Amino acid sequence: TVQLWMWLLPIGHDYMSGDKCDPSNASFHIQRSVMYSDAGFDVSKCGRFLALCELDATLGYSLKTFSLQPQSLGTVLQTVALPNCPYVTSVQFSPLVASVLIGYGRCQQQPPTATGGADSPTYAVLRCVAFRGEVCEPHANGHTAAAEDVELFAVDSSDESNVALFHPHATAAGFLAFLYATKDGRIRAFKYAPAAGDTDETLKR
Repeated sequence: TVQLWMWLLPIGHDYMSGDKCDPSNASFHIQRSVMYSDAGFDVSKCGRFLALCELDATLGYSLKTFSLQPQSLGTVLQTVALPNCPYVTSVQFSPLVASVLIGYGRCQQQPPTATGGADSPTYAVLRCVAFRGEVCEPHANGHTAAAEDVELFAVDSSDESNVALFHPHATAAGFLAFLYATKDGRIRAFKYAPAAGDTDETLKR
């Protein structure tokens, strides 16, 4: 785990002045963020929200979304009890901040459906959960949502994901939805497409 600090600096602050940010004066501090790399947290494009995985002494591992707005800086907006949180490699908001995409490295705990045969077991290499922090008040009062209650979809694979990304443009994301890069140098891209004989949209790779 790593620690994160955030300071609110005045407009026009001279970043080249050599002034140091003192942790004791930080506006916002997270003690135990679970990050494989700098892809392990994300600030929404609007600049109002922060998403990351955190190890809480009381709640254990969870995906948390915080407010970055000055009047509510550091307020927890949504907490999700995310499976296999220690193996999360990337976290990213969707372009319209309606969901959060989570990428996993290979999980060491086999899923209940694993047979233990010769084939490599599959895991949720990607998971996407709805972000309801602005409208779901209980999350701001210490309530933890189960992953299945807010999960939009998951992608099972034997891959190990280095990073998972939505398309950066909201309109284009409807065609090329998202992709992830594997640790063996491959890129897998997904898009939404109507299933044959069905009007609902499904994920296709």
